[in-house]
Amino acid sequence: MKHPTPDHLEATLRPLGLRDRALILHVLRCAPCARRARGLLGAEPGAVVRWSEGTPVEAPASPRLWPQLESSLAAASEHLARAREAAPALVDELLALPKGDREAAVHEQTRFRTLAVGLELVARAKTLPIDLGIETALLAGAIADLLPEAKGSQATRAALRTAAGLLLAEALREKGELPQAEAELVAVAVYLEVTADPLERAHWVRALGLLRRDQRRSEEAFALLDRAADLYSQIGEARAEAQVRTLCGGLHLKVGDPQEAFEANDLALATLLAEIEPNAEALYRAARGAALALVILERSDEAVATLTTALQVLAGSPQEFRALALRGRIEKGLRRYEAAAGSLRLAIAGFRFLAKPLAAARASVWLAEVLVEGSPSDDAWGLWFADLVEGLELLAREELFSDEVRADLEQLAEALVDRELPPGLITKLLAALDDLRRTKSTAIPSATDSRVLSS
Repeated sequence: MKHPTPDHLEATLRPLGLRDRALILHVLRCAPCARRARGLLGAEPGAVVRWSEGTPVEAPASPRLWPQLESSLAAASEHLARAREAAPALVDELLALPKGDREAAVHEQTRFRTLAVGLELVARAKTLPIDLGIETALLAGAIADLLPEAKGSQATRAALRTAAGLLLAEALREKGELPQAEAELVAVAVYLEVTADPLERAHWVRALGLLRRDQRRSEEAFALLDRAADLYSQIGEARAEAQVRTLCGGLHLKVGDPQEAFEANDLALATLLAEIEPNAEALYRAARGAALALVILERSDEAVATLTTALQVLAGSPQEFRALALRGRIEKGLRRYEAAAGSLRLAIAGFRFLAKPLAAARASVWLAEVLVEGSPSDDAWGLWFADLVEGLELLAREELFSDEVRADLEQLAEALVDRELPPGLITKLLAALDDLRRTKSTAIPSATDSRVLSS
């Protein structure tokens, strides 16, 4: 018999119950039991099997069993492949129905009641707006409850119900519906006992840790998130481990413990850098968390070095420009004005290339703060002014002004007070802001305008 394909293995092993899974795992690890199992199952005529322990064993002949088994696995694999192929279209059809008709369709039409459709709904829910995502996760849970009765169906239902329930609990937590999120996690715990899936168990511990964080039960949150990171580490899920350690770092920073925050993020960063192809977003978040903690610890030189190391890996990714912008702001704090301006200009160019006008405008304001302190030439101010006004106009056209941009502009206006700037620059800037207010009714800060002009 040839090696089974991944689909063969999944079709055979996924439906097994907890006791059957435990038995198979024992047989795989125990040479005497493996020899007995081989004899009971039968083997191809004349095959010699070598186990990790013990001596070679001549397998008994059973010419009828192997062709039957191979045929059964092939049929199951083909059925699974067809179901997976059909699932996206079925989910599209289901979600296109009026909201009130979707669950009824699941109950009434057997074609929607498959494991493949349920898993596709779970995957789709992760990309949808939160309310639609919650409804989609509930549909997946309904399908899990309605899967046809068959051998191993308990484990199959439990696996789908666990995936849907974890997604639903996370969405409810993000909406701020914490009691409902906790109730869903309690319900999922029952299914975890059936699936015995270590990855799902780690996901569940992580979800409970985040819930405790949002409930402001910090000590419990730390313990649970640390446990989740350990579970991910044990099963080789380096990215998930690093992401949880970064979450721990953020919580340490929130409760005022920058040293613990640095250590958690630094460990996450080391874990990610050890990967052949680290995830850029996870790497940026870990580097950012470590850098912010180091700044609070008055170790800004190390913060710059940390971001510089991360940038070597982030090159070519969108996260590269966020890291550059942060490095520029830290370099400004160190009064390395030329380096800070260089980092921020690269970030601004990158944000514009990525069509991120809000990020570009904020970086432009930060660059102005560097120029204010660094006393640059009139030409440098002129280039900055042209870039900023262009960015502000784009923000107004797209109606992208945010509280953060308003706060940045307020801070800039304060910084410009009592500074010697090129003639007419402030007047031009305020005139541009006034034009934006009139044409777009945009709430651009004006409280400090008169103070700036009077300076």
